Amino acid sequence: MLNSGSMLDGLKKIPGLMASESIDILYQGKTLDVYMDGRPLKISGNSLMSFLEGLPANSIDRIEIITNPGAEYSATSGNAIINIISSKKSPNYSTLTYFGNYSFSNYDNYRNKFNNGIFIASKIKNLNLKLNFGQSYKESLLNSVITDIITLNNDKYLRYNYFRPSITFNFNKSRLIFDNDLSSNNDDNFINDKNNVVKTKNKILRNDFVTTFQKIYDDRQKKFEAKLIYSLFNNDFYQNNLLSKNSSNQKNYSFSIDYSTPFNFLEKSKVNIGGKYDKEIMNISHNNISSLELDRNTFSSYIELQSKLNKFDLIAGVRGEKYENIGNAGQNEILFNKFQLFPNASIQYNIMNSVFISANYNKKIKLLS
Repeated sequence: MLNSGSMLDGLKKIPGLMASESIDILYQGKTLDVYMDGRPLKISGNSLMSFLEGLPANSIDRIEIITNPGAEYSATSGNAIINIISSKKSPNYSTLTYFGNYSFSNYDNYRNKFNNGIFIASKIKNLNLKLNFGQSYKESLLNSVITDIITLNNDKYLRYNYFRPSITFNFNKSRLIFDNDLSSNNDDNFINDKNNVVKTKNKILRNDFVTTFQKIYDDRQKKFEAKLIYSLFNNDFYQNNLLSKNSSNQKNYSFSIDYSTPFNFLEKSKVNIGGKYDKEIMNISHNNISSLELDRNTFSSYIELQSKLNKFDLIAGVRGEKYENIGNAGQNEILFNKFQLFPNASIQYNIMNSVFISANYNKKIKLLS
């Protein structure tokens, strides 16, 4: 990577990769989910570009691009992945980046849209500190003609705030990371049909705590990672004409272990194995009366083999997921138990650098929310 410039400058040096606020990051036409040290960044657009510009290029150890996420990743994941691995040997640095923009439109009156954010990053010996916080505000109007008689005017006022601190302790052969992601939405919606005005208000509060332990090996093909996640999610929705209030509260617990190691087979081979447990406790109420109580448990494990033979890259794996849901919806009991396998396979023939022909099979699902 580069010895000077920003991390964004370094990424733009990768053949076939494009990065901008409008498209985020594309690689050979595929949208990439951006990870850093194995953790999703969960930001996009202006925030993502400012984040990458705020970090020096020499803070990168290497970049992994996974065009076909295999059994290691959840059966509900979809996009390709770029994983930015930070360097323990980079010099100390401190950066502060501000980003913001403002725009307006004029339908029947002026409507505003703006966002502001600050990203702070610092490395002090074996300690990495990051802080990203900001807000956005958007006013919009949507006119809908349902019939010749009925016309709806929908005014929206959307507010979003976030606060994301992160601290990393770099030890001799390991790394311990603590992340927090606190965000809130406060949205107002006015629907006018010329006779009545219906107001709805939606408030969302989300708070994620993530602890990650990573073992650092001299052989980059080896990896060990353990991750513990605790999440809180609250959503309140109010509609004035019905005097109606709907609320949902969720708690999520997650623990996962992933391990990779090379072995002697063909020219170059590696095996990935791991497992994950997810628990979600959900309660939904209407006007303070419980309408749904759900305890959702997901157990998953996977194994995947990756090999190289001459100009061929070969991947084959399988992921197993078991779902157990227990709960009540009013007077109805919810019982759901299912086990499903998700195989994946890929073959790629490398013609020359960044030019290849590939074929792959990857079974994914989308769970009901």
